[in-house]
Amino acid sequence: MDNWLSRYAQQLSNLTADNLPELRQYLADSVEFRDPFNHTYTQNEFIHILEDMYQKLDQVSFQVHSCLLAGDDNEKEGVMYWTFTASSGLTGKVEFEGASRVVQDGDGRVMLHHDYWDASELMQKIPLIGAVIKNLRRKMSH
Repeated sequence: MDNWLSRYAQQLSNLTADNLPELRQYLADSVEFRDPFNHTYTQNEFIHILEDMYQKLDQVSFQVHSCLLAGDDNEKEGVMYWTFTASSGLTGKVEFEGASRVVQDGDGRVMLHHDYWDASELMQKIPLIGAVIKNLRRKMSH
């Protein structure tokens, strides 16, 4: 299905440090981006977060598995289900699944991108902190 959300998802799936500037064409100037560690309100800030990620991590990959459009008849809102993979000297390889709520503005550009994922999956890979997180997760599970 070819729609605004699937095109945005395809761009994210093919994203690299080299083609990162191409993402700007999909984003409103005042895009709001949120994840467990960041909350920004401009395209430049969102791009800066991604630039920083590519500088700090190796083998970065977003694999978007599915997209679902929702909302009114204009389908200005959607959800993407994805897997993020990367590696670093601090954490080794990390991989986690998440979902993103994405909202389009009247000009057809993304004005809200809100990522939902379990940050403890990443934090448990960090030395010292990871042991505490793993222990807490084990104690809180049934």
